[in-house]
Amino acid sequence: MPSEKTKAAGPTGDEAPSKLLKCADDIKEDSEKQVLTNNRAQAPDIPDSRFVAEVQSLLVGVDLTSMTLGELRSRLEGKLGLADGTLASRKTLRRRFSFLVHQEVLKKSQRSNDCERIVKDRNPAT
Repeated sequence: MPSEKTKAAGPTGDEAPSKLLKCADDIKEDSEKQVLTNNRAQAPDIPDSRFVAEVQSLLVGVDLTSMTLGELRSRLEGKLGLADGTLASRKTLRRRFSFLVHQEVLKKSQRSNDCERIVKDRNPAT
C-alpha cells in the first residue's frame, strides 16, 4: 500500500510563530557591539611578526619567574589595541599566543645577560 506524503499544516492566523524575533532593543545593542568591535584591531588580522615584536618588547627586562601568562596576555592586548580578553576568547587565538610566547621565552632563556642589557640600553622607554 503506497503511502502518500502530505504537507504539514501551516500555522493558522491565530497561532504565534515558533521562532521568537529579537526585539528592537536587542538588535540595537548588537549593532552597537559590532561598531565597537570594528573600531579596534582584530586579533586574526595581526601578523605573527608584529605579535613576535611586541612579545619581545614585553619580555625585555622581565623576570620570567614572576610574570604570568595572563599578565603578559593582558599587556600584549593593550599594546596591540585589542579588547581585554580577546587573545583568550577563542581556542585558535589562545594556541597562537601560547606558541609565540613559548618560542620567545625559549629564545630569551638561551640569550646571555649581555644581550638583555644591550636591548634595554637601546630602548630606554621600557
